[in-house]
Amino acid sequence: MNRFSLLFITLCALSVPPMAAASDHDLEDALNAQFEGKVVILRHPMGNESLRYDAQGKSLDQGQEGDWTVYGAVRIQKIELGKKQIRLQGTRLCVRSAANGLAPFEFTRPKNPVLAPPVKPSVNVEIKTDQPPATVDQAQALLGNVFALNKDDLLDSVPEFWRTYLDAHLDDYDLKQGKEMQFNAEGSAKRSNSLAQRNTPPPSPSQESQPPLGKIYQFGPNATDVDVKAPKVIFSPEPEFTEAARYEKFQGTLVLWLVVDQAGKVRKVGVVRPLGLGLDESGVTRVKTWTFNPAMHDGKPVSVEMNMEVAFNLY
Repeated sequence: MNRFSLLFITLCALSVPPMAAASDHDLEDALNAQFEGKVVILRHPMGNESLRYDAQGKSLDQGQEGDWTVYGAVRIQKIELGKKQIRLQGTRLCVRSAANGLAPFEFTRPKNPVLAPPVKPSVNVEIKTDQPPATVDQAQALLGNVFALNKDDLLDSVPEFWRTYLDAHLDDYDLKQGKEMQFNAEGSAKRSNSLAQRNTPPPSPSQESQPPLGKIYQFGPNATDVDVKAPKVIFSPEPEFTEAARYEKFQGTLVLWLVVDQAGKVRKVGVVRPLGLGLDESGVTRVKTWTFNPAMHDGKPVSVEMNMEVAFNLY
């Protein structure tokens, strides 16, 4: 073999790693061009500054999941591809009520602060993989296991009491297609087929042991049922303020929809007008413990559906 052939083979061998690295770099650039600056919602939100997930989206960290309006929203700053992981740097956002219904905000620090922020402003997410993604589609699939990248994914990941509100007030979005998340205050009277056709989760053992609701009556000026006497609250412990709302000095009135059964117990709850910052989950959790003198119709206790205001005030 002459010296020219040996030199040519050597140069070819040396050229292989840079070509592979360039391909990885191109994929990284494509993902950053698509997701940089976009707001995504964690399917399993936690308050840790560093979050680790496997390729199926299961958390590898110990700890309890938190409310998505406090811990779930992340604005992506940078995505990096490693040999066996995808690393994502982002800014943690809160979600709270705004002119358009709900909107993500960065946590702001009040004047003369006396409280620490509820979560660190920065967050690092690492997704473990068996092998690096080779295409944008593969990378999107891994990100989609950890984040709700479209409306259906978000509806599936949030608690049930959120779903009807979000279905009506959250426009269809798909970050894989570049369509960003937008809320609207007016809402849509028509529920999406995805939610209407979604399977209802099986009842828990406690729900199965409860008596059937029977006919659910309505009352009020626009009710179709007449001569229904409204239920009266007899036990209504106040919900707790969340650290995020206290830090933001945020207060307001949460409106919930609920069904009260013939025994005066709360059987179903949904959000009608949310506040965000974890106050909705706090309100729902506490309202589920409320008891009422049941509604009456023709002298008999009946089940009713009603709206209930829950005030959160800072004193």
